Amino acid sequence: MPFYFVVYAKTDCDYCLEAINILNENGFDYVLTLLDKSPDYHHALKLEHDWPTVPLIFKTNKQTHENKMIGGCDDFKKWVSAFKSDGKC
Repeated sequence: MPFYFVVYAKTDCDYCLEAINILNENGFDYVLTLLDKSPDYHHALKLEHDWPTVPLIFKTNKQTHENKMIGGCDDFKKWVSAFKSDGKC
């Protein structure tokens, strides 16, 4: 696939675990960054992307490394469903 995902998550988050399981079940490449020990970095991400919760999921082009924000777990599930339907997300 010409893309991979960047996932920011916390270990005690059920939605994060669900998103990671979906990534694994579908064979997607991904980079996982755990925010448990980085509250300042997590705060900066929330401000930068106007996103208050985890997980925070980005689709990244393997050639250009350009990121496109997907959102959280529910947004990612919708993205995966659309991808399975047409393969063009």
